[in-house]
Amino acid sequence: MRIVAAGLPNSGKSSFIAALTHLLNAKEVDTRLTLASLSGDEKQLRTLEHRWLGAEPLPRTQRANEHWGRFSVLDTVTGEEAEFLVPDMRGELFEQPATIGGCQRALWEALVGCDAIILFTNVDRPDDDLTVCDMADVVGAVAGEEQQISNSRQLPFQASSIPEEPKLVELLQAVNRWPAPSKNRRLALVLSAWDVVSAEMGADPSSWADRHRPMLAQFLQENPGLWECRVYGVSALGGRLPQDGARLREIEVAGKRIGVVGVDVNQHDLTGILYWLMKSKVNG
Repeated sequence: MRIVAAGLPNSGKSSFIAALTHLLNAKEVDTRLTLASLSGDEKQLRTLEHRWLGAEPLPRTQRANEHWGRFSVLDTVTGEEAEFLVPDMRGELFEQPATIGGCQRALWEALVGCDAIILFTNVDRPDDDLTVCDMADVVGAVAGEEQQISNSRQLPFQASSIPEEPKLVELLQAVNRWPAPSKNRRLALVLSAWDVVSAEMGADPSSWADRHRPMLAQFLQENPGLWECRVYGVSALGGRLPQDGARLREIEVAGKRIGVVGVDVNQHDLTGILYWLMKSKVNG
């Protein structure tokens, strides 16, 4: 059983990885799963964990620091084991199916070969709420400007500038696109920085995704033959950094900084998400 993490830049992958590394190593909070083994670039994982413990802002992954982490997690009740494959890479690599029509081979092979996916999106950013009418105004303004300059100049458009949701949808479509065989997978949609919205009255991860990530939510809901989805609100850091650093360092049990909201999960236990994904029935 293989689970892969995926997400665009600043989506919360590194924070999740750092918090999970500590959770499994420290064993200070009860978890559904335990660590069977850890492989890959353990030095980089330990560095992320150390910065997380110190409530220090985590650096963006740079090309020189890209690595693959592998957590083997164990259900001690059933003896079932799963591999959580963590490509701690620049988020731009996950944009490639939408921006260049391709994908780094190692990453594509990992995604195609996996049985389940954890997909990250950060709630602490503006929504992709540009309407068709808004876009028509933008295109019209750009076209009018173009008439005043050289015909040889191209429209100022970059594929990397398209909104997050189309990029995520295209990434998921690429996983099941020929020549890759289509198969049903479970997908955990993780809403990172959930502490930003958790104080809102009635805040619920699924409802939030329907309202603020409607394209992605609809894509997953309308393709039940490919994706069985649950939505989780996750605060892996416990607050904003650096401004909340002092408060976070005062929490005696560091694992209790973590917050998880969703179906059948405990408050501080990130492994509850992996536990649900492990129970998926994979169809060839």
